[in-house]
Amino acid sequence: MSISGDSPSTISSASSSRRPTGRLQRLLVAVSVVLAVAALALAATSTVIALQTAGEVDAMTAPDGGDGGSEPGAEPTIEASATPDRPEPTGLPDDVPSVDPTAQPTLDAQTQYAVHYPQQPLTLRVSGTNDSMHADLDEPRADVPSSEADITLRAGYSNAPANLVLGRDVRGSKVDAPGLTPHDCSERIRIAPLGAEAQVPVQQGVVLCLWTSRAAAVNSGRAQLVVQLEITGVSPDGEVSLRMDAWKIPG
Repeated sequence: MSISGDSPSTISSASSSRRPTGRLQRLLVAVSVVLAVAALALAATSTVIALQTAGEVDAMTAPDGGDGGSEPGAEPTIEASATPDRPEPTGLPDDVPSVDPTAQPTLDAQTQYAVHYPQQPLTLRVSGTNDSMHADLDEPRADVPSSEADITLRAGYSNAPANLVLGRDVRGSKVDAPGLTPHDCSERIRIAPLGAEAQVPVQQGVVLCLWTSRAAAVNSGRAQLVVQLEITGVSPDGEVSLRMDAWKIPG
């Protein structure tokens, strides 16, 4: 008895043609694994490149000397600048210019001198163990400490006459006669000065033009003086009489 339709062998053959074989399945699985690994490797490479790029950008934007460790978006830290050194206070008003104690002001025929004292007498004496006496010409005053001396009367030895000795930084000139103006005195000191701490033999009629110490005047806050000094008398007992005119030097 025969049955119409496909035979079992025909069905089996058709079913086998529709399913991949076991070898093909394994091949497809291997290909899938390879593709998955490649995708992971590509993703990892992209991540590394992105991180490197971000690091380079941070390094380029970081300030010099920075450690690059600040968090993104943090406010930059501004260091306060060092406070500049301030000069030591001088005790003088800001508008008072500094004065060089050794610099003599410029004096000429137009310089205006103010009278400090006119025709002032002063007496110095040396005797016995007191072989010298100092005088300050600013007041004027005799018998002052040596640190305040503008002139010193010093006794002579072995029949030598006594001497007037100029004080430290006092400048002077010996002139022929009294009656000079302060400008004339200053000119004589400029063109015919005595040496530093010069010794002038004491004789009646000797006339000196003097500048008191510029440094001492500046340090004490007093005016520097130009003084015309005349020796008006010399006694045997060692007394020396002086007569002086003084003017303030401007500047």
